[in-house]
Amino acid sequence: MYSGISVDLSDMLLSISEALDLASPSLSQHQLRVAFVAWELAEALDLPQKDKETLFIASLLHDVGALSPEDKLDVRASRVESMDEHCAVGAGLLAQGPGLAEAAEVVRLHHATLPELDSHGPDQRVGLLAQIVLLADTLERSMDRRIYVLHQHDDLTAEIRRMSGCAIDRRVVEAFLLVSGRDEFWLNLVSPRLFTFLSERNPCRRLQLDLDGVRSWSLLVREIIDFRSPFTATHSAGVSASAGALARAFGLPEPEARLMEIAGNLHDLGKMVVPNAILEKAGPLTDEEFAVMRQHTYHTYLVLNSMHGLGGIAEWAAFHHEKLDGSGYPFRIGAGGLSIGSRIMAVADMCTALAEDRPYRAGMHRDKIIDVLRDGVRRGLLDRAVVATLESRRDEIIDTAAAAQGKARSKFAHHVRR
Repeated sequence: MYSGISVDLSDMLLSISEALDLASPSLSQHQLRVAFVAWELAEALDLPQKDKETLFIASLLHDVGALSPEDKLDVRASRVESMDEHCAVGAGLLAQGPGLAEAAEVVRLHHATLPELDSHGPDQRVGLLAQIVLLADTLERSMDRRIYVLHQHDDLTAEIRRMSGCAIDRRVVEAFLLVSGRDEFWLNLVSPRLFTFLSERNPCRRLQLDLDGVRSWSLLVREIIDFRSPFTATHSAGVSASAGALARAFGLPEPEARLMEIAGNLHDLGKMVVPNAILEKAGPLTDEEFAVMRQHTYHTYLVLNSMHGLGGIAEWAAFHHEKLDGSGYPFRIGAGGLSIGSRIMAVADMCTALAEDRPYRAGMHRDKIIDVLRDGVRRGLLDRAVVATLESRRDEIIDTAAAAQGKARSKFAHHVRR
């Protein structure tokens, strides 16, 4: 039964940031580390609370515009012609989030050196925050993860010192020299417990999100998940709409139907670890490729379950490939462990996927979709009552999903033209 949700904003930010860096061990904690350095500099510079909050959000999500695992690795290794592209894409995404206009501007400018900032002409406050992110990002990308941090910190410090006044504002460099004089700074920076450290010590702590706030953030995350490829650009929008419509048709109360929509927005969060080469493959996946694909629901659960206060959303979102007979993945749960929300999400995801054009097939006709779902019931994979409800309201539910996907497709086209 719905009893309200309340999610700490910093929990959500940290979890999303961590998810963005799951693609490779060489990316692990990159944005968390940048946020840690930025937070230390903000404290040393005694920035106003609002600026600390903006800086923390921008730091945690500064590489959000590198949409695929391949893009993220290229940006980290500077294997791109220009850093401006992922900055612009990230800013465009964040600007659509709740109250994130300034954070988006910081992200847009986070690779701009001092001379380049002059040409952009930003607000001085925003420019200073962008310079802090630039220093933190430069430092983290310069670190060699194979070398003990206290064996390289002198060289790293010297590199930052050389940038003072020419690439990075002297005030920012001086703040860095102050905080980096402690071994503690460097050991915290590479600590495997950095997530916990930041969750206990950040400027967004105790900022709570209610149902509407979580929904707004879930819409932003949905775009981050789906906009990486034209073949995924509208999928989560369709699943969200069909899950909500199916929940209402099944008789769930309106607040729970809205939670189902949020779960639909977030259900493929773990696909951020799956390379585009697999998502866009024009043919059946090999066993090895499918093994890579199967991990996405595991990561969805891991990330969402770390956000306290989401209620059943983590399970509803992450269990959409579980089956009643226990043959699904990743947990092989079976009927006894699958709530009605998880059962609805499984049907909504399958229905939406079957209706979509994919690289290897055209979308199915509605009659064929129902045949496939009925077969899932016969084989003991899908919930009979949920499928029957979808069948009884087939056109209404599928039309609702198609309308939501049409809106998402328009946003994707605008996003690509930026």
